[in-house]
Amino acid sequence: MYARYAVTQCVSQTTICFVLLIFGFEWWVYHISCRPTLVGAFFLNVTFALAVWSYLQTALTDPGTPRSPEWEAWRISRQEQTVKFAEEDPAAASTTDSLETAAAAAATAAQRRASASRSRHSCWRPGEVTWCPDCQADRPERAHHCSQCGYCILRMDHHCPWVGTCIGWRNHKQFLLLNWWSFWTSAIWLLTVSRPTALQALDLFTSMNYGAAPPSLLPVAGVLLAATFALITGGMFLFSLSMVCRNVTAIEELFPGENPYNLPGYLDNARQLLGNLNSPRLLLPLDSCRKTLTGVAFPMVPKAQMGGLAASAGAYGTC
Repeated sequence: MYARYAVTQCVSQTTICFVLLIFGFEWWVYHISCRPTLVGAFFLNVTFALAVWSYLQTALTDPGTPRSPEWEAWRISRQEQTVKFAEEDPAAASTTDSLETAAAAAATAAQRRASASRSRHSCWRPGEVTWCPDCQADRPERAHHCSQCGYCILRMDHHCPWVGTCIGWRNHKQFLLLNWWSFWTSAIWLLTVSRPTALQALDLFTSMNYGAAPPSLLPVAGVLLAATFALITGGMFLFSLSMVCRNVTAIEELFPGENPYNLPGYLDNARQLLGNLNSPRLLLPLDSCRKTLTGVAFPMVPKAQMGGLAASAGAYGTC
């Protein structure tokens, strides 16, 4: 949805419509083709609404592109710092020679940053502004380039084709809740569907008499889809939650060395992404009210505290 290229946006929109059709098919089979209990239908509709809401919030929220408010504020702040430095030291730009020298130095620095970015792509860069050779621009720490979207994304985790966008700083919580509520919707679907039940539908399919009139295969398709959804979303939720509690993304999981962002407590790590864990908004796909962080800078563990390592250049696993 927030990709640079029109073709990618079209594919994303098509994918979103397809996934919503699957959601709608499961709801229709449960309520129309089968005959659920009233209590089961109530709980399923609650979790179903939360799952669809979480899906739309994940897909339609800017994950942290350069057009996001946090990135814009970071860019403006850096520009203001540059202007302030020039005002404090006007002699640095008082002559043409100094300007030409500064321009040449800047060009050389950009080339070096591009080369360094390629060589250090798989390394921790805590507290550093890095250079993206694809976007030809600076980016905040923990931001990475997505080849599908064509942009760098704040605290990028991965690109998810099923939501048609990246999972980053601004929609990671919604992605977690998408998996959480989708799992419970699928589980409730399988446990409360009746006439036929999930087991009866599968038994009906395996014992089908091909000489007689074929039974409806809609309940069978619904059971298979619900079971698949439960396995995938349940596993994805547990895996994603474990990374949140360790303050690491899917990209950073491959980096060598100690994680400089892994705070001593799991809950401290989780609060960075999920906000107040005691808030009623925790299980809703809404903003996390993370007032202390904006996704462009993150607190780090002192090097001396990381596994007893000395505060050396290699303690964070940098190249």
